[in-house]
Order: sequence, then C-alpha cells, then structure tokens
Amino acid sequence: MTHGAAMISEQHLALLICPSCGASGITLGGRRDPALECGACGVGYPIVSGIADLTPRPSGKPVRHYRTEALYDVIARWYDVAAPLMSLFIWGCPPLRYIDWSHRAVGRAMGGRLLVHPVGTGLLLKHVYSIHTQYPIVATDYSWRMLRQAQIRFEKAGMDNVVLVRSEPEHLPFAPDSFRAVMSMNGLNGFYDRAKAMAEMSRVLEPKGTVVGATLCRGLERTADLFLERYERWGIYPILRSRSYLVKELQEAFEGSRVRYETHGAVVFFLVDRSLPPVERPPS
Repeated sequence: MTHGAAMISEQHLALLICPSCGASGITLGGRRDPALECGACGVGYPIVSGIADLTPRPSGKPVRHYRTEALYDVIARWYDVAAPLMSLFIWGCPPLRYIDWSHRAVGRAMGGRLLVHPVGTGLLLKHVYSIHTQYPIVATDYSWRMLRQAQIRFEKAGMDNVVLVRSEPEHLPFAPDSFRAVMSMNGLNGFYDRAKAMAEMSRVLEPKGTVVGATLCRGLERTADLFLERYERWGIYPILRSRSYLVKELQEAFEGSRVRYETHGAVVFFLVDRSLPPVERPPS
C-alpha cells in the first residue's frame, strides 16, 4: 500500500470521477511523482504514500472542514482507545453495537463493492472484514492522519483489498451506482453539509443497494448532549437535533427506500434498503 500508484488499478480508475468538474476519465499522470489527472479540466490529484487525494480544487475557495479535520488529526493516535471509552461512558452505547451493525454492511455488500465512508483508523473494518479479503473495498476519509493509521492497520492485517482515498463527503469522486453497500459509522454527525453528503451517498449507491450507518443525535442522553453542545460551539459538528429529524433526512435523501433504525444511548444506528418499499411509521 505504500508504493504510490500501485494501489490504483484500472478497475478502480474506472470508478473515479473528477471531484472538481464531475467528469469521468481520470487517468494516471505521466509525471515523476505519482498522481491522477482529469482529462476534462486538467486538474491533478497527488497520490501520497499510496493514498489518492481526490478532494476538489476550486481556486480561492476556503476549506470548510478544517476544524473537523484538525480534531481528527489530533486524536488519530489515541482514537482506538478513546472511541470505545467515549461510546460507552459518554454516548451510552456499547461498542459491540458498532461491530454488529458493521457486519450488516458487510453482508449487504457481498458480491459487490463496499464503500466505507468515513473509515477513521480502520478499527471497525479490520474486525469485520479481515476474514473476507477477496471482496473489494474503497475506504474514504478527510483526515490524513486517520487514513495513515488505517493504512498501517490494513498492511499489518494483510488486507490488500482496501483502496484508501482522501475525499470530501460532499464531493465523492466516484461514478453513479458504483457500490453495492455503503458503511458510514459516525459519519453524518461530522459532515459539513449533511444533506449534500447523503445525496452523494445516494448517487454512488446501486439501485438496490444498502446504506448502513450510525450517528450521534441530541435529545437522547443528557451527558452526551453536554458534549455535543460544546462541539457545536467550537464549530466542529453540525449535530443532528433529533432522531425523528435524522429519519426524515434519510427518507428524503434515499427516496423510495425503507429506513430501519435502533437507538443505543445517544447513537442511532440505521439501515437504508433500496430493495424494499418504505414503511410509514413515526420514530419511537
């Protein structure tokens, strides 16, 4: 995974679109340093230690995710220890629930591609996918340090079926209908523009695909709400206001899909199934 363009196969190149202009036809550049290039707009995207940086390159536009990226860059080294403890004692959710729901995403992706978005340090993916190394996975994140931690983890586990990509949630660099399933654990509560991020997930998902994820919600745990309020004041997370609002957003983003969910503490786990008709029922 450390040999630059070696991780970008022809099969994966066919999945890519330019995040700046939306055109297909991304190719490997001919420069000395490994990079990808868009034939339509001419923008280049570097490949750093085997990780393609496919974030948009609009001139003069400020980076909107810098606070969230800075937070995850800082905690990446300790994330594997901090995340389970935070889940148990702050969010009120047993960490094994994440393992259970991640297995659902894996099961729905069998026979097709899985998009892990965001991947974080790859902790969950290693636990649930390391025995299925024959299946293709694309894993994204915006934090470089999270991606590098995941890269080290996958290398040690011998998981050479994972392609790592740095991308923005609102500009996924993949063609429509590219993935059988999307796994998004603790992604929605950290995305800058949640509606657009969900629209992007819907775009890259197959017509009968599945999204499995988890997100923090306010109004479910008092202790969690105190922390989430601080996060919002710091400008890190656009936290969801309620569980019912989350379900409403999912139903709108994945129109015509069935949405199932479970609540554990301040964490709402959800499954969006495009192969089944929606069920009309208010959130409990």
